[in-house]
Amino acid sequence: MQIYILDSQDKRRYGLRILEVFPKTVTANQLNYAAASEILKTNVTFSFRYWTNLNQKEQSPDITGRILNTVVRGVNRNILRNIPRILNKL
Repeated sequence: MQIYILDSQDKRRYGLRILEVFPKTVTANQLNYAAASEILKTNVTFSFRYWTNLNQKEQSPDITGRILNTVVRGVNRNILRNIPRILNKL
């Protein structure tokens, strides 16, 4: 199993590879004649033996790159926060 943390643009920022994964519990669901377009959701708890970092081979950015990424993310958040909600839906 691979799990990723995504940023606001859905780009992978951090990932884990989980090995020897198996479901521990699966919740029960009531089946009925609900609308055919309804999504059925269930909770699953997993157990695993061990994990590895998927980003081990990548080099971390230097201090200048980290500062630039932080500034760009902050500016991007401020711009998106000030856009009226009606425009975000377009």
